[in-house]
Amino acid sequence: MKNNKYLLDKYFFRCIYFIRYRKDLPIKIGFATSLHSRLKEINTYAPYSIELIRAIRGNKGLEKKIHRLFKKYNTNGEWFEAVPKLLEFIDKCPKDNTSALEKHINSFKLEDNWLQF
Repeated sequence: MKNNKYLLDKYFFRCIYFIRYRKDLPIKIGFATSLHSRLKEINTYAPYSIELIRAIRGNKGLEKKIHRLFKKYNTNGEWFEAVPKLLEFIDKCPKDNTSALEKHINSFKLEDNWLQF
C-alpha cells in the first residue's frame, strides 16, 4: 500500500478515505472507523497495491453526501471515475473539521455556472 502526505496517522479513526489502484482507475470513497484496519483489509483482496489519496475526519452521513455529489461519475458501489472535479474536491477537503467538510460538500460546484442555462 502506498501512502502519501495526507495520511496523518496509520491509526486514523472515523474517517472518509479516498483510494485507488492506479491513476487511470476509479477512486473508492469509503468510510472507516479504523483506517489502518480497513486499508489492510482492502489490500488483502486488491489486484494491485492500493494508493491512499487522502483521509479526512468525517462520518458515514458525510460520506453518503459525497457519494450523492458525484453520483453521475459512479462506476459501481463506492467507486467513482477519477475525473478532474473529483480530484479537485479531494484536494480541497478540510482534513480535521467535519463542519468545514460539510460546508465544502454543500458549496462544491460540479458544473461551471456559465454552462448552465
